[in-house]
Amino acid sequence: MIRSASTRSEKTCARPSRVAGFLTFLLCTICLFAVPATGQTVASTDDDLPVVEDQLTVSAHRVPLPLGTVGSRVSVITRDEIERRKYATLAELLRTVPGVTVVRNAGPGTQTSVFLRGAASANTLVLIDGLRVNSSTSGTFDFGDLSTTNIERIEILRGPQSTLYGSEATGGVISIVTRRGGTEREARIRAEAGSDAWQRFDASLSGGQGVFDYSVAGSFLDTDGISAVGGIDAEADSHRRSDASVRLGWKLGEAGRLDVTGRWLDSDLDIDGFGFFGPVDDPNAFQERDVTQAGASLEYAFAPRWTQRFSVGVVEEELLSDDPDNPFTFFLADTTTTRAMTQSEFEIDQNHSLVGGYVLEEREAEIDGAFSSFDADTQIESLYLQWLGRFDDVDLSLAVRSDSHDDFGDETTYRGTLSWLVATGARLHASAGSSFRAPSLNELFFPGFGNPDLDAETSFGWDLGIELIYLDDRLHVDVTYFAVDFTDLIGFDSSFQAINIDEAESRGIELMVDYDATETLDLQFSHTWNETEDLSTGLQLARRPEHKTTFAARWDALDDRLFVTGTVVLIRDRVDTGGADLDDYERVDATLEYRLTTIVAPYVRIENLFDQEYEEVNGFNTPGFRAYGGLELSF
Repeated sequence: MIRSASTRSEKTCARPSRVAGFLTFLLCTICLFAVPATGQTVASTDDDLPVVEDQLTVSAHRVPLPLGTVGSRVSVITRDEIERRKYATLAELLRTVPGVTVVRNAGPGTQTSVFLRGAASANTLVLIDGLRVNSSTSGTFDFGDLSTTNIERIEILRGPQSTLYGSEATGGVISIVTRRGGTEREARIRAEAGSDAWQRFDASLSGGQGVFDYSVAGSFLDTDGISAVGGIDAEADSHRRSDASVRLGWKLGEAGRLDVTGRWLDSDLDIDGFGFFGPVDDPNAFQERDVTQAGASLEYAFAPRWTQRFSVGVVEEELLSDDPDNPFTFFLADTTTTRAMTQSEFEIDQNHSLVGGYVLEEREAEIDGAFSSFDADTQIESLYLQWLGRFDDVDLSLAVRSDSHDDFGDETTYRGTLSWLVATGARLHASAGSSFRAPSLNELFFPGFGNPDLDAETSFGWDLGIELIYLDDRLHVDVTYFAVDFTDLIGFDSSFQAINIDEAESRGIELMVDYDATETLDLQFSHTWNETEDLSTGLQLARRPEHKTTFAARWDALDDRLFVTGTVVLIRDRVDTGGADLDDYERVDATLEYRLTTIVAPYVRIENLFDQEYEEVNGFNTPGFRAYGGLELSF
């Protein structure tokens, strides 16, 4: 594969690394705050908490609370489920979550978007260890390269959440947390091969001693892939990815903790071109993506009822697209997001507490393209305050937030939640709030399209549901109705300049059933009905299915030596951009793992078991039946 290496290397060398400066600042921060403990036990207070019990959620209120006491709808994917299903990317894990739609353009490594409750992909905020990773240029996050290696926990918080998380949290928040080391050393090596010359290698090591703990991991993926165009003579689009992550932690006596995290990604992808009628085969076009993320968080209990948290972080991404045979395809984007945050938690009494914080975020982008270029940055300052209260069987929260944006001005959002245990085994839950999405740097400044006078997109949403528990806590049933109205959506006028013109709405019902049939068999079922409409055209919103049904089963047999998982996803009633119909489809995946010894465990994973042909984006091919075999060693 041909590479335009000279252009990229000159650009990279000319740009000083912000990560180096950040790490210098980080060392100073550690020295400043690594003070001796004074006797109070710390309680984690942010969404990047790496270790919490399964029945707790951190993302719903930015403090750890039992799932049964929060009014917002939260789904949790644990480390155990990640290990059992063996997927290479996190996006595949999200396919079975109620209210979540995953759309991948073609084969491995291609653009992968996630939609929550009918909101656009740019309206889903993605956090990794508490850092915003949405692109500063497009506002979206590409899940195509995000591997499952070293992930401890994923929380999917649905509904408008800008009051706690700011811009992009219109549809919800996906919070990803990497693993924290424990007192015992753990090592794991995995090798996997399969269809399309697939090769995947993972390795991880974690442990700790005294006040220090660590977790490091890396993975490598290489595959011939598939052609986005399809057809017998079309060239397959290969994909290669290397990534690594690290988490280091120090206990500061009994009252505090310091965590330092890092993530690196290097991805190469062959891509096809795009013509008037859709994708066209292109043997030389390629895309390269490099991501560096570094962060640190300090948590300290200064008094019995006062816990303080500080965090800083930076995310750098470089995206290059080019075709040596076509100089008009060159595109290079450098983006940087820098964030500093402090949060306080005050316990008023046993049943009431306050959580407040300040966030300073700077977003920068430098774009070089064949036809246009720009260099821009913007800054957002935010203040938020949340009250949490408990009254017998009722849990309430009220929150307000003020965001000040350099370019479009100020935005105030609010949110309230209710959880009410109305009877034994029956709980009502509800939430309502407003949200916004700041215009991306492309929408503000891209030559010929950007408009610095844009307002923020805004929305108001609410949900109401009931959770029922039967059979001694073995059967959980939850039914939730939700509604979201979007206003001032950014579109474009007849001259193709961005303006606030569009409105849309999303209505739906999420049904979830979780049944522990036996001690070794767990069954899950969900159905999401989601009716969406672009009010300016009357059309259904693109790529959001009206009906999505999922089945999942997990069977642990032979004294926990045989593990079998299976998932079924059924998608119905979809359209693409412009209202073009997309076919319904069903996809079945399965994984079988057998633990020969405490160390050795071979496994097999099947994706698209019945070789279903379907498109997630109109005109773009998707993989058919795929089989993979692997061997995992645990020490």
